[in-house]
Amino acid sequence: MRRRTFIKTLATGTAATLLVDGTPLAKAAANLFHLPVSPTLAELQDHFLSPPPKAQPWVYWFVSDGNITKEGITADLEAMHRVGIRGVLYMEVDQNCPPGPARFMSPEWRELIKFAVSEATRLDMTIDMNDCAGWCASAGPWITPELSMQMVVSTETQVRGGVRFTGVLPQPLTKQDYYRDIAVLAFPTPAAAMGRMADASPEITYGLERVTLNDAGRLMDGSIAASVLIPFPAKGQKQCLNFDFPAQFTAQSLTLSPPTGGFFADSLDVTLEVSDDGHEYRAVKDLSFHWPVSSANFPKTTSQHFRVSVNVPMPDDFMPDPDSEKGAFIAEALLSPEMRIEDIPGKALYIRQDTIAGEGAMTPEMVVPRERIVDISSRMDAHGHLDWEAPAGDWTVLRFGYHDRGRKSSRAQRRLGPGLRQVEQEGGRGQLRRDDGQAGGRSG
Repeated sequence: MRRRTFIKTLATGTAATLLVDGTPLAKAAANLFHLPVSPTLAELQDHFLSPPPKAQPWVYWFVSDGNITKEGITADLEAMHRVGIRGVLYMEVDQNCPPGPARFMSPEWRELIKFAVSEATRLDMTIDMNDCAGWCASAGPWITPELSMQMVVSTETQVRGGVRFTGVLPQPLTKQDYYRDIAVLAFPTPAAAMGRMADASPEITYGLERVTLNDAGRLMDGSIAASVLIPFPAKGQKQCLNFDFPAQFTAQSLTLSPPTGGFFADSLDVTLEVSDDGHEYRAVKDLSFHWPVSSANFPKTTSQHFRVSVNVPMPDDFMPDPDSEKGAFIAEALLSPEMRIEDIPGKALYIRQDTIAGEGAMTPEMVVPRERIVDISSRMDAHGHLDWEAPAGDWTVLRFGYHDRGRKSSRAQRRLGPGLRQVEQEGGRGQLRRDDGQAGGRSG
């Protein structure tokens, strides 16, 4: 039996076996191939050999960074048509090749796209387009901060109840000069959270020599809006943060914002250590942290001397930029007596995180009953000033907001200019503006 005859017989025989009258598969096939619900073997064979337009194949049509001409368009489409391809998905990509003359979205590029559509029409083919230049670059100069990818951020403030509280709540992290408030929520501080690190007044230093750290209070202010510079250690050595308390302090979680970019790649692996005398340390647990800030729990530990040791030593061949890479900027390094939700960046899909921690066993003193959470958004003005008659007791106040995530499209930048924001991926006004901007060629 000839190979082609064998394939034809096998395919039609298999299809006839699967397409049982009334099954979802049979109905789908009937709709696709314009067949009766119970096709005969001859009908299946005819449509397999000469499929209708709806069933004919499409392919990606990758064009490398503006390297496209009318002659190339005609040659590509005619070649695809000869082998039975009846549709293409046009996609501008960049594989580190020399850029071509038809820059993406330029007048020349638009004329070539019009020509490609006319050639496809001549050949009875269909052209669809990717919504951007590149693999994931839904960006353009028409994407303003409010239409870009957004990220929820928050700050935490402790309030003593029984008296009227007036003060400005710290504004969460802001990027691209864009921030909007969502809500201000308050809840009774759980018993397990009593004994804040800031109230215990630790001395925070860095390095084995315990060098004084300027602005150390920023590491325990409940906000990642302001950071502290931790200088790089000598090559081949590890850096560490030391927390020396005047009295015994109990902790079972660490919240840390890892340095971003460069050597650290937006994550940080550390070892939490404790000491009885401030000299000899023993490991408590290895912990991992992810951008922009995350928490990790560990067995409840009481000590006067805690140390966070970075597990990765500075490479011998690392050459930091003398102006911009004098050290690593860390915005938060907070020991807490309570357990915290771990791996929020991964759980909220801010980052891709393959392994995510589950939640540990909770005791009653760790839990905040839902009905005790109070919405006090109306008590804060546009400048962040809160005026609130707090009920008796200790309260935790969370100010939630969102900002432009700051994600830029590298491919779109190369084609349309620098600083181009990626559109919010869930669609809505931003996606409509992105589509309208590219289709209409507007730049604002």
